[in-house]
Amino acid sequence: MSDSTYTTPDWFWEAIDTKPESGFIDVEGSDINYLYWSEPGNPGLLFVHGHNAHSHWWDFIAPSYKDDYQSVAVDMSGMGDSDHRDEYSADLYAQEIVAVADKCNMGPDTILASHSYGGIMSIRAVAQYPDRFKGLILLDSGVKHPDDVTPPEPDRLARAKSYPTSEIAR
Repeated sequence: MSDSTYTTPDWFWEAIDTKPESGFIDVEGSDINYLYWSEPGNPGLLFVHGHNAHSHWWDFIAPSYKDDYQSVAVDMSGMGDSDHRDEYSADLYAQEIVAVADKCNMGPDTILASHSYGGIMSIRAVAQYPDRFKGLILLDSGVKHPDDVTPPEPDRLARAKSYPTSEIAR
């Protein structure tokens, strides 16, 4: 066992202490929240969170880029401070990502930095709007072509087995 202690680096505390501004944009009847740590002028860096997460997940790192990039983070609908919808789709999430980039005047040199489920939605956004973004950084995201269709479950998994007694079932 080690007797050394770990000290949180100063850059972390500086980032956490840098409070973002926030804004909203309406996308198909829902207010979509976003945070920003810097104004337009530099190349864009748009952070997209994972499923059941929110834009504040980027509070520890997004401010570190504010001097060289226009740092923005989105709350996808149904998560964070964005409105909930009756129905959700990958196409709507892609539209939300693009709408936030447009609202923040982020140019076509914008890079998406996306975690997990947000990466899958960002792939959709890049596929639907190929000239809108310069690049995509995926963090712990599955990579699936946006046009791939999930195959149906085999019938054998859909049918429950029935046994006359619990002893036979074992």
